[in-house]
Amino acid sequence: MTKAATMLALLLIMQCVDPYRKTFDYDDNLLTVEGFVTEDSPVRITLRNTRSTQGTSFLQTISGAKVEIRAKRGPVLRLSETSAGVYESDPDFRGKANETYSLYFELANGRKYQSTEETLVPLRTAASYSTVFNPRISVAFQNFNQRAMSSLDVLADFNDPVDQENYYLWKTRLFEQQPICLTCIDVEYNERTQDCNPRPPTPSQPSVYYDYQCDGDCWEILGDERINIFSDALINGKEVKGLLLRQAPFYSRGGALLELTQHNLSKGAYRYFERLKQQVETSGTFVDTPAAPPVGNIQNIEDAGELVAGFFGAVGTNVQRIWLDRRGYPSPLVIPLLGRDVLPSPRFDLVKVPCKASSTRTPFKPTGWQ
Repeated sequence: MTKAATMLALLLIMQCVDPYRKTFDYDDNLLTVEGFVTEDSPVRITLRNTRSTQGTSFLQTISGAKVEIRAKRGPVLRLSETSAGVYESDPDFRGKANETYSLYFELANGRKYQSTEETLVPLRTAASYSTVFNPRISVAFQNFNQRAMSSLDVLADFNDPVDQENYYLWKTRLFEQQPICLTCIDVEYNERTQDCNPRPPTPSQPSVYYDYQCDGDCWEILGDERINIFSDALINGKEVKGLLLRQAPFYSRGGALLELTQHNLSKGAYRYFERLKQQVETSGTFVDTPAAPPVGNIQNIEDAGELVAGFFGAVGTNVQRIWLDRRGYPSPLVIPLLGRDVLPSPRFDLVKVPCKASSTRTPFKPTGWQ
């Protein structure tokens, strides 16, 4: 077997729900805290336990906590639990430029935690974006098959301010129209439960796949597990051109929408993301030292030795959405979202299933969709 795996899901930007994933080797329960204060969206903090052993791992949401955002020159902001392990501010709340914030929370078992203070410094330079056709990249699908595809590579250009250190983070979300809302394996769809029937104790060999069409418009939301950070340490005050942020595969010949969120980071936040990036992108071997979980700026008030993953910060933000027009490119390699051709279910044109809103799918037309 390969290394024992723990999937550490880190929600590092409030409005995005796509995780970074990394394999760690340890036997423990790891508290993971995720969230930021920004100028353009409410606060959202997620609390989870990553429970792991050398053989298994799973994420467990943490409910019943008391969570507060404390401003140095303002009132305490109390968050409400809106779903299991997710704590949100009033929808109208926005962070203020140059205000200093910290996170405090108390779990149901009485353990208390707090973050270091983070000052919200407005983003001083917003990037512009362009695309370049890439005739061939390799894309992994859920069945772990690697497929050759064409892509539109999205590049960032920006002018770095000269009079201070600057640290940047980008998050991207790709919206693709999704015609298939459910795939059942070896069984058919149950219209009463709105789900697949239970699989038989002895599945067929090989498995039989039944794809079901959406009953209306539906969009897949594809995050990016790569960590796009940038420091101006070597280029302070110069123009940055052609920084690769995302490769958007040709899942169809129609267009797609890409949302790009640019943040400026404190030095502490950048160092945390840098460590996380090194761990995410470094593949280990059997003789490697086991990876340690990335520890951020949150601490148990009464037990400084407890490891806490994640980072709470305050960041300036710029959000842009660009339309990716895939028309007119020479002989692109196109692979559908499923990574294979559609396998029609019985009564394919009659039985359709709802597009259920989630972190990875929406029935609502995205802003900027053409």
